[in-house]
Amino acid sequence: MVKKLSNKQKLWLIIIIAAVAVILQYACGYPLFAQILVTVVGAIVALSMFIGMVKSIRTGDYGVDLLAILAVVATLAVGEYWAAMVILVMLTGGDALEDYAARKANTELKSLLDNTPQIAHVVTDGTTNDLAVKDVQVGAEVIVKPGEIVPLDAEK
Repeated sequence: MVKKLSNKQKLWLIIIIAAVAVILQYACGYPLFAQILVTVVGAIVALSMFIGMVKSIRTGDYGVDLLAILAVVATLAVGEYWAAMVILVMLTGGDALEDYAARKANTELKSLLDNTPQIAHVVTDGTTNDLAVKDVQVGAEVIVKPGEIVPLDAEK
């Protein structure tokens, strides 16, 4: 079974292919090989993204990827392979940045959740008892000591 590339890996692959194509065209003088390389890789990436996009649309997740894929196909069809490469870099770069932002947000949210208080100081019959937050009953009197985070939603 083929392992699916992450968006970051796709971005690096596109950048490396673009660099190889630049070397082929400008350093080695083989513009036809550069065009073939970019066209084949661009078509493969566009096809894989199209398949992923169809799966996303079926789940109700719509995006602007369709426009980018159409732009890649159109630029390849008219022979503007450098434009197709730029579009692919922008598309995969945007996806990689989106993944990074989602990972960062999840890490921050997990950090916040890990720091939430698990114990509440509940006053019962004049004595203070420590209870798990999930066991505190609605209407219970709770003490929040200096420097602590309020463990529950409450009214004063």
